[in-house]
Amino acid sequence: GAEQLAQGATAAQGGAAQLSTGTGELRGGTAELADGTEELADGATGLADGTGELAEGLLMGAGAVPDLDGERVGPALAQPVVSESDRMNRSPGGATDPAPIVVALALWVGALATYLVARALPPHLLAGASSAGRVVRAGLVPGVVLGLAQAFLLAVALPLFGVRVVSPVAAVALTVLAAVVFAAIHQALVALWGRTGWVVSLLVLAVQAASLGGLVPVDTAPVVFQWFNGVLPVPMVVDGLTHLVLGGDVGSRAAVVAGLAAWGVLAVALSVWAARRRQQVTVTGLRRELAPA
Repeated sequence: GAEQLAQGATAAQGGAAQLSTGTGELRGGTAELADGTEELADGATGLADGTGELAEGLLMGAGAVPDLDGERVGPALAQPVVSESDRMNRSPGGATDPAPIVVALALWVGALATYLVARALPPHLLAGASSAGRVVRAGLVPGVVLGLAQAFLLAVALPLFGVRVVSPVAAVALTVLAAVVFAAIHQALVALWGRTGWVVSLLVLAVQAASLGGLVPVDTAPVVFQWFNGVLPVPMVVDGLTHLVLGGDVGSRAAVVAGLAAWGVLAVALSVWAARRRQQVTVTGLRRELAPA
């Protein structure tokens, strides 16, 4: 019995300790509750002040609303809303809409076909004492002649298919410039890479056709195609011809001409570089053949 009494006393002491701890936690929680109650009271006061300010602002706004007279407002509300639209590039439809794209692609393919047959750099001039510039000029002549003939045929044939051009003289001039530049570009491609230049031309043509916006509008196309549309020669020609065929104030003729001129200068410079390189190779081969055994 004494042992059970001792165990009970020990348990009573443990319970007293737990009771003391719980009492301390209760006091701490009571203090936190008091602090939270004070913060809640402060927030309620701020809410009341804000509600009062909102009410005053609404009253002031209601006072500022003018008193509309039904007799004056009625006729104004009865007036129909008229919307006027003015298209800057009116198209007559039919064959006129695709004409700029057809012309640009036809000129590119025509220049490619020219240098499938003609030599970009005449071999007899490379082997002689001609300068690189003369070699390039001689190789460019067939491309320019056939390009001009193609531009003339397009200028004559398109009106027969119902194409109406607002600025025909400027459109023909741009077509001629594009034919010359495309010939120079293809001469450079073939002069640099030979037959591989034909493949490069077809690949570049595919990229340019994709960037024209026929399948996907340019504004919603990937950024890379938007960039191609602004710098590659075929889209430049399409933009310029669209402006000249349809009219309006959209586009810049000077920018198109400057862009094509830059492509032409770059192409001629690359052809001259390729001609000089070929001439150096030819001279080196002659020296080897003439050297004594």
